[in-house]
Amino acid sequence: MKLDIKGIGFSATEAIRDRVARRLGVALSRRTDQVLRVVVRLQDLNGPKGGIDKHCRIEASLARRPGEVVEAISSDLYTAIDSACRRLGRAVHRSLERAES
Repeated sequence: MKLDIKGIGFSATEAIRDRVARRLGVALSRRTDQVLRVVVRLQDLNGPKGGIDKHCRIEASLARRPGEVVEAISSDLYTAIDSACRRLGRAVHRSLERAES
């Protein structure tokens, strides 16, 4: 699985990259063989104004299936990452379960 992580408007630190990689590893652990590529885009929508504005968008390309896209917004970037990774895990699992049925 190829993993592409980018911060829009800021540089994604090693801690952020590590958090994304670990959370995706857990969320996709049962299906990593079916996931070809994951693209993660992180953004602070309001900049220094604050508020519920940390955005995480994850796109996953799957083998022999349409891809999945999930998004999460929170006041904390790590919470947005965690939420988006959980959503992606459920979406990928559901998509692949349907394909097997």
